[in-house]
Amino acid sequence: MAEKTNTSAVFLITGCSTGLGKELAIAALSAGFRVIATTQRLETLSDLENRSATTLPLNVTTSVEDLASFAVNAIAVQIDFLINKAGFAQGGVIEGVSPEESMRQFNTNFFGLVNTTNTFLPHFRAWKAGTLVNISSQITSTAGIYCASKAAVDAVSDTWPHELAESGI
Repeated sequence: MAEKTNTSAVFLITGCSTGLGKELAIAALSAGFRVIATTQRLETLSDLENRSATTLPLNVTTSVEDLASFAVNAIAVQIDFLINKAGFAQGGVIEGVSPEESMRQFNTNFFGLVNTTNTFLPHFRAWKAGTLVNISSQITSTAGIYCASKAAVDAVSDTWPHELAESGI
């Protein structure tokens, strides 16, 4: 693995098209960090590109191996922070959400986060460093399936520090 040559930390942030993901990218850029901003809708990231972010298309419900390889080998050599922000809120009472809608919610908010993280973990282990930041929330009414997907994020986020403690992550 090539040595890191730029001393500025690199943030790879999923879900940067709007809201908190975009604001995190802007804050990191403003603080002088390098940012790889991702989203399904690449056209929403032109303002981040204008601020010198590298922008890449990413749908977390599909394979992220190619994105990880490109981000590591062609852009940054080392990712210092993986911020898992990609997701959406499925509204409605639980009984009104179809099985397909429930699966889409979990595939994006939970399994997308787990798969993205698992794709980057071998790189973090090789570097003996890396920080994972998983974004959750606490909406409590009329969004039960969304809340369940975020509760799953909380559970896995509580587990990873124990599993990764020996690896410097």
